[in-house]
Amino acid sequence: MTAKYATSLPATLTATITVAALVCILAAGCSRDAKPANPAGPIEQTTRKGPVSVTLRADRDTARIAEPIRLTVDALANEGVKVTLPPKAKTLGPFRVINIKDIADVPTGSKRLWRRVYELENYSSGKCELPAMTIEFLDRRDPKHATRGKVETKPIPLEITSVLEGRADPRKFRDIKGAVELPAEPTYTWVWITAGGASAAALAGMGAFVFLRLRRNRSLKAHLWAIRQLDKLKRDRLIEAGLVQRYYYRLSDILRQYILRRFALAAPKLTTAEFLAELRETAGFDDEQNELLRQFLTAADMVKFARVTPSVPEIRQSMQVAREFVTSTAAEQKSQKSSRQEVAA
Repeated sequence: MTAKYATSLPATLTATITVAALVCILAAGCSRDAKPANPAGPIEQTTRKGPVSVTLRADRDTARIAEPIRLTVDALANEGVKVTLPPKAKTLGPFRVINIKDIADVPTGSKRLWRRVYELENYSSGKCELPAMTIEFLDRRDPKHATRGKVETKPIPLEITSVLEGRADPRKFRDIKGAVELPAEPTYTWVWITAGGASAAALAGMGAFVFLRLRRNRSLKAHLWAIRQLDKLKRDRLIEAGLVQRYYYRLSDILRQYILRRFALAAPKLTTAEFLAELRETAGFDDEQNELLRQFLTAADMVKFARVTPSVPEIRQSMQVAREFVTSTAAEQKSQKSSRQEVAA
């Protein structure tokens, strides 16, 4: 048996090295023939009419089939002018709408901003266009003579490329080579048994760790968990590092996760508009708490999606609002529990 392994093992290594060398040579040859795709660049256009200016921004002018394209529609109007964005639809010209996010009537300087962000995709290659849009507005600056108008944008040309560009044509087949005989590999049964046992032990340990961690998290009260997360966010000093957008992502996520744990509302999976609508139908929140959350989430969306940079006092205020909401709803939970105990007595 020892002699057999001594003769077969070098042959196996020789064959493996030979195959690896051939693969590297073929890969190098293919990489020289492949043509890199042209880098995609953003494209922007602005149309103005009266008190309203509309800017369309596509994050790329070239995309592959099914590659998402982000289209941002910004309508900036003077105070006293109301803007109406186009109706939502499942398609936008030749593009399928994956997702839509709206941020409506937000103050920015001396004007008001209406923003819509589309996520689009297209499954047909070739040149195409994002269609023209019509944004209507109502000018109420003169209460005696309110006027209506609309801004007509221009189409945005794009190009959708095939995923096969720069690659070998799969329709052209090469001749099949003859079979190559390789020496039989020795069977290392003990290696597989040892590796299997070690893997099973590792999985068992990992499962026990996850189980204990989940059990501990479930036993932790929602408001205590939220306060700990807010304290950790403060210690991470993201604001001092200039990471304002990441700070607001974590802050709003902590509040949404707390609401999920405390009130069993699927806050992390809802958009801000859907979440606020759900709050209005929930008896667990009073009007003051609803308004507090609305202001907080709207301000957070402006930082996360509109890339508005708040002042340092506004950032501190957002943290204070989150803490006040957690402590007030936690105190409400304790008072409700005490009332139930007094009634039972």
